[in-house]
Amino acid sequence: MSDDPYANSMAYILKDMVTVTPSDVDYDYSTTSPYTAAAAYGHATCSQAVSYSDCGICMGSIKSQILAICPNSLGLQAKLEHCRIRYENYSFNGLVVWRRT
Repeated sequence: MSDDPYANSMAYILKDMVTVTPSDVDYDYSTTSPYTAAAAYGHATCSQAVSYSDCGICMGSIKSQILAICPNSLGLQAKLEHCRIRYENYSFNGLVVWRRT
């Protein structure tokens, strides 16, 4: 774990989204980090046209790109052809997020 509470929250939700989204029945998953000192909120989706395996590959790829390109972002939205991830340092639950295409 890092000395940065938000970095720990971000790492938690990224791992959680990558792990859980492919096994979610609708490939649509929202999560919140358990670290209340600096909470992070996340939402991830995969196209329902892809398999469990392809969703997992896409989630892993998008996570790798996030960590390589913008590892210290307070919030972001990233999209590949078959998956999307969003995380923020504020709750966006109830806000319009993404509609599947």
